[in-house]
Amino acid sequence: MPKNRFYFSHDLHSRSDKNILKVRMKHGMEGVGIYWCIVEMLHEEGGYILRSDYERISFELRTNIESITAIIELYKLFKFDEEKFWSDSALMRIDEKNKKSEMARLSVSYRKDRTGVKRSKNGRSTIKEKKRKEIIKEESIKEEISDEEKKEWDKFKIWADKHTPKLFQMKLPLQPKQLFSLKKEFTPAALLDVMQAMENTKPLLKKYDSAYLTINSWAKRREDSKLNGHTIQQEEIGGKRLKQL
Repeated sequence: MPKNRFYFSHDLHSRSDKNILKVRMKHGMEGVGIYWCIVEMLHEEGGYILRSDYERISFELRTNIESITAIIELYKLFKFDEEKFWSDSALMRIDEKNKKSEMARLSVSYRKDRTGVKRSKNGRSTIKEKKRKEIIKEESIKEEISDEEKKEWDKFKIWADKHTPKLFQMKLPLQPKQLFSLKKEFTPAALLDVMQAMENTKPLLKKYDSAYLTINSWAKRREDSKLNGHTIQQEEIGGKRLKQL
C-alpha cells in the first residue's frame, strides 16, 4: 500500500455483529458492502454527512435511496439527528488518528540540534521540507480563494462578527469556501434569514456542531417548505444587509 494512503481499522468478526446480520438478512452482502462504503465516506468527510445527501450516496454507490435510508436509520449502525448522521466508532477512530498525527508533530518539534535545526528520524534537516510544504500550502490557498473572494470574505466577516457571531463560535465555524459554496445554492436573502435565525436560537452551540451543515440544512428545509405551500415568517432584510453577501 502506498505510504500516502490513509486507512481505518476494521473490527475482526464484525460480520457476526447482530446489526450487521440483520442487514445481511434483509439486503444480502450488497447491504454489508453499502455499510462499509458509507463508513469510508464518513472517514473521508470528517465523521459527519448531511442526511440530505442520501440521494448523492445512492448515486455514488449505484443503488437505490431506500436501501441507503434503511441501512443508515433502521439497524442501529449509525446515529443521526435532524441534520446529519454519524458513527460513534468512526468518530473515535478519526480522533485517534488526529491524536497520533499531533503526537508525531510534537515529537518532530522536539528533535532539534544545538543550532535549532529540526531533524527528521534519519537525522536530516527538515527545514527544506517545511519550506516546501509552506509553499504548497500558500499556493493551495491562492487557488482556493482569489483576492476578490478574500476581500468579500473579510467584508462579510466584519458584518458577521457584529450581527451573527455564533457562526464563528460553533465547533466547526463557517469557512470562506463554504460561504461561497452556499452563495451558489441559495439567495443572499435566504442565507441571511437562516444566519439570523441561528443567532436567535439559544441552544444552537449545544445542539449543532457545524455552521456550514446547519446553514445548508436549514436553508434547504425552508426552501422545501415554500415549495410545499407552507408559509415561513422571515425577517425583513434591508439592502444594506444584503450587500454583506
